[in-house]
Amino acid sequence: MSPKVREPKQDRSIRTRNRLLEAGKRVFSQRNYHDVHAGDIAREAGVAVGSFYAYFHDKRDLFMALLDEYLERNFTVLREGAREFSFGENVHLDEFIYGALEMLLKAHMESPSLLREFLRMALYDDELKDRMNGMDMLARGILENALMQLDRIKKREVKSIAYMLYYASEGVIHQMVLAPGEMDEKTILRNFSSVLARYLESEFI
Repeated sequence: MSPKVREPKQDRSIRTRNRLLEAGKRVFSQRNYHDVHAGDIAREAGVAVGSFYAYFHDKRDLFMALLDEYLERNFTVLREGAREFSFGENVHLDEFIYGALEMLLKAHMESPSLLREFLRMALYDDELKDRMNGMDMLARGILENALMQLDRIKKREVKSIAYMLYYASEGVIHQMVLAPGEMDEKTILRNFSSVLARYLESEFI
């Protein structure tokens, strides 16, 4: 049976747990998941190892808590970004796509180093992969809702268009986040938006 962890209720306990999370964020951003131990995180947080186990079962438990925080922040950025879009029959599709790509890039920029480790561990951990896939579904839903407001888009094609837009952009977005400065950000977004818009206009409008 796993040891029972403490549910922080008092301010001091909440602060200690938050210190451990912040320490875990720094350590996992600098080192490979498999090279990190609970003691490393405790030392970084300035607490005893026993305090670590009072709040987390093990390093994976803390890692998953960091993932949940990351995904929640991502969703907040995407949801708020979607509210800023302007819609209507006169909107240019490439401008719409450019805005969507900017929104996705901003969400992914929350913590590039952690993102790298999340993506790496998703190859080995099915639960982690499922949680990240769940975020993908939420992001696609936001795109679908936005696309539904574009008068020229065939409504029956919205799901497939959102699917293509999201996953076509993921590789480009990840590369921009994980290898910043390799190419001019605005140029890549503009050119990629134009390519995607031309394809969608030829096939779905």
